[in-house]
Amino acid sequence: MLKLDTLFLYLFVLSTIFLFNIILKIVTSILSHTPKQIQYNKWEMVSNYFFISYLITYLIINLI
Repeated sequence: MLKLDTLFLYLFVLSTIFLFNIILKIVTSILSHTPKQIQYNKWEMVSNYFFISYLITYLIINLI
């Protein structure tokens, strides 16, 4: 069971870093003099959905 907990912790940390990177990209785009549209490729879209849903699920399970 310990190895499964380690895997979940790894996914949580990975999703947190990934989401922080996305938020940073959005904020820098907004604060620049000429804001440009952020476009995601297919892998980024899939990973966005996966990591955001994992983070929300993790927070719901551990906060309730």
